[in-house]
Amino acid sequence: MPKLPASMSQTFAVKRPSNGGINLHFTDNTRTAIVNLTPMRDFVMFPMTDYPDKVGQTDMRLYREIANVGSSDFSFDMTREQLRWHKWLVTNRSFIPDVESIEYVDKPDLVANLLRFLPTTYSFEWSTIN
Repeated sequence: MPKLPASMSQTFAVKRPSNGGINLHFTDNTRTAIVNLTPMRDFVMFPMTDYPDKVGQTDMRLYREIANVGSSDFSFDMTREQLRWHKWLVTNRSFIPDVESIEYVDKPDLVANLLRFLPTTYSFEWSTIN
C-alpha cells in the first residue's frame, strides 16, 4: 500500500468542489496530493445521455479519450455518429488544453490514469469497478 510522505501529512484541508464531491488536499508546499472521497456511484462527470453506446464507460475512460483526442483524428471517412462523438471529445478537450495521457490501466475491476497537466504537474487517479 502506498504511503503519503510524512512531510505531506502535516497539513491537509477538506474541500468541497462544485460537483458535490469531497476531497482531502495534503501538501508540503512543494507537492499536493488530492484524495477524492466521493463514492463513484454518486459522481457523474460526463453525463452520456446523448451517446447511449458510451453510457457504460467510466468517467476515467472518457477522460482518457478526451486527453488523447486531437483535431488530427478527424477523417472524412467518419460516420455521422463518429463525427458527433469526435466533436464532443474535442469540445471537452478545450476545457483541459494542457493535459496529456501518459499511462493507463484498463482492467475489468480497475481503471487508472496517469496524466500530465503542466510540465511539473501530474495526476494519478484510479477507481475500482463494482
